[in-house]
Amino acid sequence: MQIIIASFKSCVPWTLNLRPIKSIALRLAELKAARRYSLLTGLSIVLVASFLGLVATIFIVSGSAQRNTALTARFIQALGSVGASSMGLAGYQTSDVLDAREDSGLPAEIQVNRQKSRHIFFESLNSIASQPETLLINVYAPDNVIIWSSNPKLIGQSFPGDEELDGAESTKDGVVTSYHEVKESREEQQFARKPSNIFVEHYIPLVNSAGKVPSVVEFYTEPTSWLIKTRSGYLVVWLACSIGGALIYLGLLSFVDKRGGVFPSRIQQNIDIEMAALLNEVSTVVAHNLRNPLAVVRSSAELALEVGSQAACKNIGDIISQVDRMSKWIKELHIASTSLKGEIGKVDPVEAVLETLRNFELPLCNANVHVEFSATCTPPVTGHHQLLVQMLDSLVSNAIDAMPDGGSLYIAINQSSFRRLSIILRDTGTGMTTAQQKALFRPRCSIKHGGLGVGLMLVKLIMKRFGGHASLTSSKNKGTTVNLCFRMASSG
Repeated sequence: MQIIIASFKSCVPWTLNLRPIKSIALRLAELKAARRYSLLTGLSIVLVASFLGLVATIFIVSGSAQRNTALTARFIQALGSVGASSMGLAGYQTSDVLDAREDSGLPAEIQVNRQKSRHIFFESLNSIASQPETLLINVYAPDNVIIWSSNPKLIGQSFPGDEELDGAESTKDGVVTSYHEVKESREEQQFARKPSNIFVEHYIPLVNSAGKVPSVVEFYTEPTSWLIKTRSGYLVVWLACSIGGALIYLGLLSFVDKRGGVFPSRIQQNIDIEMAALLNEVSTVVAHNLRNPLAVVRSSAELALEVGSQAACKNIGDIISQVDRMSKWIKELHIASTSLKGEIGKVDPVEAVLETLRNFELPLCNANVHVEFSATCTPPVTGHHQLLVQMLDSLVSNAIDAMPDGGSLYIAINQSSFRRLSIILRDTGTGMTTAQQKALFRPRCSIKHGGLGVGLMLVKLIMKRFGGHASLTSSKNKGTTVNLCFRMASSG
């Protein structure tokens, strides 16, 4: 069967590569998710912009309508507050004598004087009513009966249940309302001409000296100039809302595009962190449970080496060598599972380097490696002492392995830039090729025989946790240089 499959493969001139198809499918899924997100975002922005535009429009209409009719309202109120003493009505204001129904039973002279006072007031209202922008003027008595109107057909009619009229009488403040069309429910809106645009209704209470409201003036106007300005305000508001919404939408799309799906990546990152924590615990348990059996195997092999034959000694030696190799792997596995633990704080880099050199004093001497250490700047850096020592131990061990015939190891500490400090380790070993350098800092990539390939990966992760970074340069037969760049610890 294997021969048939091998011959079939040899006859096929191409191989099916599914990776491009998978990448295209993944990209389509990302675009679909981004499209759904963009549609929801766009709809939300449209709703918010529309709401803001509506609120701003209502504010413009109500505010500008009150300001537009405020001057006329003050003029009418001033007319109503004029004293009627010149007409022989001492203690009365014009607003007190507007209802002709109250003349009955009064002396003839007083009735004539009241009529004269009303005539002056109503003539003034007639002048206002003759203006092109004025649609209608009504004057109401306290019982909601129209006692005068620019439309004579309305005089004497009563319109109970008018909330705006009742509000003006009770609050003694003007009530302004805008309409887009004549409402059939408002029977008093009987205009001489039909409004062509928005028109404004203003209830103006006439308050007398006693603080009462003997009459209310209802004033309808269709201000052309105000309408032009209002429409310009509408245009500016809606244009601003549209441009603002478009800018926010484009900004969000740009942000999401640059982040490349930040939310899914955050979720995946949390999953990776939890998986890493679980794997660390599993690695610790496995390393702990394998140490004792390996120790027993090695002890048994050493005993067998003493009593075994010469032919068996070679095999027993291989067993001991492989056990030592596995023990080294278990040690590296245990280091890998505990390397990212510990609180970050201030660390003395000089003390960390000296501790590493003390740990490797004998191996360096046995390997005939000469060490030169210099420090031009020694401020504390951000990190963790034990993790930094562990990282330096790994790098020094690699340097010793790279110099099997002996050599020199140069360690220097200096300030590389503002608020940055570097620990540089340079050896005179065999160095690496360009291909070997590209494989570094990746899991399970090692150029040493029997290595797990986790040392430099841990260096990279630890430096990333410290807020710094690690870099490496090397040339074949010219040695290797490792640069550890740290953030200086704050003085506080």
